[in-house]
Amino acid sequence: CTLLAPNAAVSDSITRTEGTFRKTVSGIINLMTNSVRTVAHFVIMADNYRLLPDFVRFVDSTFTFGDNRLPISFSFVAPRDMKAMQDGIIPRFSEAVPYLNEAIGLCSSLGIPFCAGEGLKGIPRCAMPFYDKYMRQIQPPATNLSGDAFVKNEGCRRCVCDSACFGVRRHYAEYYGLDELNPITNPGSNSIPSRSDPAPKNKKALRREAVS
Repeated sequence: CTLLAPNAAVSDSITRTEGTFRKTVSGIINLMTNSVRTVAHFVIMADNYRLLPDFVRFVDSTFTFGDNRLPISFSFVAPRDMKAMQDGIIPRFSEAVPYLNEAIGLCSSLGIPFCAGEGLKGIPRCAMPFYDKYMRQIQPPATNLSGDAFVKNEGCRRCVCDSACFGVRRHYAEYYGLDELNPITNPGSNSIPSRSDPAPKNKKALRREAVS
């Protein structure tokens, strides 16, 4: 079940349909109380990434029935076209990651199962080098993608994850650039970002030379 925020105001504004939050919450409760396995899918986007920690707390307080906990799947919104980028729907990875890191920490401390979207829907490994449990996306490359759906930068060739990483979606790369991708040569050397760290400046200029 897709649940996009810990409250109706934000969730219904994203879905543009009043009442969807209430109905989804009620449906999940009904499923869980009837022993039907379900997962909350949280799609990270510009309108909700700052609410990630609050979302985990909401799940903990609303969907805990004895030992039965609602798992959370965290995925990153996929830009289907350049308009989605221009409309401000897609945040930078580096803006969302500190909040996601906090949410993951809460899941661990509260005993809430969690995972990431697989490679097509997750954040690249090098943008979250500090939390391997998130990175279920490190899988053999998909074979049913168009040749230009995802791109990498030159440094990706030196990364230990290169053969299993998709890179980033082309529209994301053309809008924000590829400076968030840094090859992992020593996975233990990266530090954890905090929410007080300044986000990189928004790069709207196309970086065709970087993604070609």
